Amino acid sequence: MLKFLAISSLFFVACAADNQPSEMLQSILTQAQFDKGEQLFLQNCTSCHNKNMVDKSTAPALAGVTKRRTKEWLYDFTRNSSKMIAAKDSIAFGIFWEFGGAVMPNFEHLDSQMIADIYVYVEFVATQNMPKN
Repeated sequence: MLKFLAISSLFFVACAADNQPSEMLQSILTQAQFDKGEQLFLQNCTSCHNKNMVDKSTAPALAGVTKRRTKEWLYDFTRNSSKMIAAKDSIAFGIFWEFGGAVMPNFEHLDSQMIADIYVYVEFVATQNMPKN
């Protein structure tokens, strides 16, 4: 129940200047979604991404990614980053070079709801680990 309340609070905290939540955070629904996102992140992402979401590892830090990228871009990159790099997508290509030519594995088996669950979990964990001013 506490995580659900915190997730609900995140929905209101993560609003843009116009008080509209980021596109990804509009998908916050339930504790079950958070739990599924956590499970999927641990199964698919922790070998490269830092679990605190704030620090880089062998892959970029994920904190704030739903505010920096569109939902479509995130889903496409998550499913097939190689295709985006080959197409010379400037952001994907920049990530590729920043991390020494490492390519994120393709996760074409993840459906849209699974990806949404992962990013809800990512943003929640990131807000818990961001440095306090």
